[in-house]
Amino acid sequence: MVDALRPLTARVSRRLSSETPESRDIRKFRKSLVATGVPLGGPEAKFAQVGRKSLAAMIDAGLMPSHRVVDIGAGSMRVGWWLMHYIEPANYYAIEPLRDRIDTAARLLGVRINALYNDDFTFPDVAVDFAIARSVWSHASKVQIARMISEFARTATPGAGFLASVRPAADADEDYTGDEWVGKGPESDEPGMVNHSLDWIEAECGSHDLTMREYGELNSQTWVLMRSPR
Repeated sequence: MVDALRPLTARVSRRLSSETPESRDIRKFRKSLVATGVPLGGPEAKFAQVGRKSLAAMIDAGLMPSHRVVDIGAGSMRVGWWLMHYIEPANYYAIEPLRDRIDTAARLLGVRINALYNDDFTFPDVAVDFAIARSVWSHASKVQIARMISEFARTATPGAGFLASVRPAADADEDYTGDEWVGKGPESDEPGMVNHSLDWIEAECGSHDLTMREYGELNSQTWVLMRSPR
């Protein structure tokens, strides 16, 4: 993790720790989701931590309360819950092809979500200040990643940020070149994961006049930060 990320993550983690009313609320939200049978998108014990640390990383990368945000692969709102407590709820946009996940989360929260139920990663036709794809590129093909990058470039405001996590490919053998989304295997509950070349991502960003740099570590993944020209 880059040095600049550590103090911000620590401050936000303390402010939204398990001792605060906010975190008590998310525990209730998590339990309600579990009761419905809707997948959480990861280990139940880490549900709150994942969203809290994602928000911290976004704030460190320049997220402001007034920003319009696109949450790619929003799922059951493990990141979205935190975002909607930081930005204006009307400025939160979720891309999620599995309607039951995002609709159930919205119902339990009693909020209206600007949800786009697509699997081609089409962004909303609004000016986007920030986008996040957490643990999405670790399952996506290069065609799908290229689509997300181009949609961000199409809608981004000057200086907008896009934070995505990726599993870097160490060499050509690790670099995923398939065209399909890689999810759970047919004989396993463990999610399939793929790696991508950071050089390829940087070149793809450059073709849209976006900059890209490594931003920090995320478990077995790496945050990359893309930004539109100012």
